[in-house]
Amino acid sequence: MTTTPKIWASHIMFDTRLQSTFFEYDYGKGDPEKSKKAVEILHRYRKWQPLEVNEVPDKMFLKVSFLTEKEKMAFGDVFRISGGLTIISERFANLLKDFDLGATQLFEIPLFDYDQETQRPGKYYLLNVAETKPCFIPEQSRHAVPGKYTAVGTWRLWGIDEVAVLSTAQDGADMWADPVLKEVIFMSDRLVKAIKAAKLTPDVSYSSEILAPCKIVVPN
Repeated sequence: MTTTPKIWASHIMFDTRLQSTFFEYDYGKGDPEKSKKAVEILHRYRKWQPLEVNEVPDKMFLKVSFLTEKEKMAFGDVFRISGGLTIISERFANLLKDFDLGATQLFEIPLFDYDQETQRPGKYYLLNVAETKPCFIPEQSRHAVPGKYTAVGTWRLWGIDEVAVLSTAQDGADMWADPVLKEVIFMSDRLVKAIKAAKLTPDVSYSSEILAPCKIVVPN
């Protein structure tokens, strides 16, 4: 008897509740050419394309000076910074390294204090999801929206409570995106179990708006 796989949809990359206003990086403010290049890189990042090392910020820094040392030591295991880049902690990165990430990359980015000279303890990584599998079935998914808010041929979801995917997506990498679906990634059940067991902060498993099981469709 064949067991139906369990696959999870996640909005962890783009959920606004994970957005932090405390971090910044040099994206070329005041430099039109550098700013234009930064925008191009962000577009590729959002399209699930792999970045080159020289396209990744060489550092990020605190853009406010009023945080206490205790607050500086309490940053979560996953958060978003300017431009929608997703940053994860060393703890989260080490967890992911135990799984098959395919083409997805983790780039270490040092964190500096407000003075941009004092490096903060700990390691942080840019999560660059670049592994893709065509698995999304828009016509069987709730909240699937084409057209107005997406490029031609792509889709966006206003919710992830009933995302339909092909059962064949279980094969291969444990984390991936569908090339035609914006802002949502997928995870294997074993990866989600590890994330829940790790009790990451904030607890991304508590909300069905951030992490939810998919509707599995077995091909004929």
